[in-house]
Amino acid sequence: MLLLLLSLVVTANAAPQFFKNYHARGTVSLPYAEIKEPFEAWFSQSLNKSRIDVYGGMVKNVVDVAAGATYKVAHMTNETATNVLTCFETKFDAGDEVDIQGILPDTSLGFENAGSAMINGQECDKWVLSDTPNGTHLTQTYTLYTVNEQPVQFIMEGYNIISGSHVDKYVIDYSTYTNGDNFTEEMFSEPYSKLDCGGFPGPGHAGLQSDIFADIIGGVHDHQGNFKEFKAKYEKMYNDKEEHGDRFAAYRNNIRYI
Repeated sequence: MLLLLLSLVVTANAAPQFFKNYHARGTVSLPYAEIKEPFEAWFSQSLNKSRIDVYGGMVKNVVDVAAGATYKVAHMTNETATNVLTCFETKFDAGDEVDIQGILPDTSLGFENAGSAMINGQECDKWVLSDTPNGTHLTQTYTLYTVNEQPVQFIMEGYNIISGSHVDKYVIDYSTYTNGDNFTEEMFSEPYSKLDCGGFPGPGHAGLQSDIFADIIGGVHDHQGNFKEFKAKYEKMYNDKEEHGDRFAAYRNNIRYI
């Protein structure tokens, strides 16, 4: 009986484990910047594919590890066309370590139970993980709120993963979350299957890709290391630290949109 009670206590204090395949909707917010945008996500470990639609479906991002490529579909305007639905395909390079992109944190990283709290009108279990990104002295705090292993809200507070400087806050609110074991290949290829996909007009490649969900969920990417490789490959030289900082900021933001 004592062993049974102990096992129940351990289970009760263990962070929730999410579906290997899931569909979710919600919003991602940057409260300090007063930005709030909806998203819809499909995530399948079984198919090794992911898809995240943002801005009400105006931009669709697909990672297809099996095909060795990422796809971004959006309406684009340039010198010759206006608001044309366009597909950008980025092939993986040899040696790239690219994974499908979810919108839920990996709870096996060490989230600890921190009691409960009222979130969005629900009594939620609270799970917390703290981390100090490489090369910084600032701590990031990740807080996950769940009800019966259903995600309600995820918050990252700390090192600014967009500007790489001051403290900031990012919030993901989940409105729906369901099992995705019945996903088909077509759910992931639908955004680009009838389009002629071309290369992305900018620096970087799939192996260095980044997006706001990857940074919020998984912490800071090694943008400094990647930028160093980029400078060496293209023999980039800058006049001073100020120009270097400006170029690095532009590089990081370009990578985020690949």
